[in-house]
Amino acid sequence: MNVLPQAQAETCDETHRAVADGAMTWGVKDSFRSYITGRIANGQITVKDGAKLVGGNLQYPSSASSITSDTAGVIRFGGTVNFTGHNGVLDLTFSDIAMRINGRSAEITVDYSSRKYEGMDKKEPGPIETGSDVVIAKVALNSAPNFSKDSVNLAGTTTLTQSGVAAFGGFYDAGTQLDNTAGTLSLKDECGPPPTDTGGGTGGGGGTGGTGGADTNWTGATDSGATEGIPGLVGVLNDTLVEVNGLIVNSGHIMDNSGRLYDRVTGNSGGASGGSDSASQTSDSTSTSTSGGDSGASASTNSTGGTSGGTSGGAGGTSGGTSGGTSG
Repeated sequence: MNVLPQAQAETCDETHRAVADGAMTWGVKDSFRSYITGRIANGQITVKDGAKLVGGNLQYPSSASSITSDTAGVIRFGGTVNFTGHNGVLDLTFSDIAMRINGRSAEITVDYSSRKYEGMDKKEPGPIETGSDVVIAKVALNSAPNFSKDSVNLAGTTTLTQSGVAAFGGFYDAGTQLDNTAGTLSLKDECGPPPTDTGGGTGGGGGTGGTGGADTNWTGATDSGATEGIPGLVGVLNDTLVEVNGLIVNSGHIMDNSGRLYDRVTGNSGGASGGSDSASQTSDSTSTSTSGGDSGASASTNSTGGTSGGTSGGAGGTSGGTSGGTSG
């Protein structure tokens, strides 16, 4: 009678930590979901590939992980979510969702396809624009995860990044508060070295209107969570630069909107004094002359800004006074 040898327990020369189970809850933006399903957009939210709508929120199951240290790693999630509205004029899809973690700082990356908004009066919807592994949100986790433990918590606050603005058609500015993240991941040991995360593509927000460049590629966490020493000072400097960048972006929007308001009030549509921002309008209106006869001289007295225009056109009734006064 032959006796079978006892099975030997598998041994590993090297092990790594990996996600065994869990999911991330992230609804993107509550007001955006409400708008999609409301009376104005009259649209819907659909999910597939494992994503779920749970109490109106969105949940994505973990699908892969690449954990490189006790506090750093990439967690990928399954699931696809699609937002549609306005009879197809609005059409946005997120897939290949991942969270890249480094201490308390993290980033959410997605592959997206988004229909370019070209106005409600267009007969045909705009073209589809795409992006791969785009950093759409910056995450401040409530606590730094410890991947050596049995589980980690993904709770944190999120804000829209500059590279994520294109996905929403420019309707939200960088720094806009998005929904909080939530969820718990359970961990285990696996044999071999940790896998290398290659991402869902090379990044770059492709298509006809992607943001491109380094903005859409993962650049690593921007804050280690340190509060002392050189790392702490670097973190403060980085946060300051982020705020300055937001100020510059918002200032640009203010200039653009001021120009549109000017055109609406004056009845212009980008003509002689045109330009989409107030700075170019001021410059154009100064250099554009309007034959005004005596009105050139009278306009020059209305404001300091019109003095030079009025002086040059006053005595001879030449052109330039009116536009100089208006600009002033």
